Amino acid sequence: FHCSSHVQQLIRGQSTNEVLGDLNFILMPFPNHHRSLRVVARYFLEGGKQMRFLSAECYFDRAIRGYPDDVVVRQIYSMYLARKGRHAQAIEQLQEAVQLLEGPSMELHYNLALLYADVKDYDRANEHAAIAYGLGHPLTGLRDRLVREGQWRSQEAFEKGRSAAP
Repeated sequence: FHCSSHVQQLIRGQSTNEVLGDLNFILMPFPNHHRSLRVVARYFLEGGKQMRFLSAECYFDRAIRGYPDDVVVRQIYSMYLARKGRHAQAIEQLQEAVQLLEGPSMELHYNLALLYADVKDYDRANEHAAIAYGLGHPLTGLRDRLVREGQWRSQEAFEKGRSAAP
């Protein structure tokens, strides 16, 4: 009820006058409510006012402290941090998410490769791109970007370079 389409679209609150009022109502008892965290991230990224509620960082901090193994919370927080230009922290969140999973995730590795490309760490970008594409990631945007920047290494070239390293 509190995360209605009006709230998700940042139009108005459902049971209060403010979007953040309804989101706060959900996130206080359920700090890792993924849909609400996504909306909180958008709310603050699009210039929403903090008012008397917590900041986006506080909502994410509560979710991570309460649910440290929740990979999705870390993904959402990473997206938020990246859009705020805080790439090093965004990378840390995705690295932690990768460590938490029992097996590899093409989505996590793809997004991690994009973040490494943002900070021009092309070796790591290619490393994670190779994993994502090796797992069958269907989107070519990462590869196209690395090609445009003259930094793409095919998975075979990456593996060859990796095995030649001491």
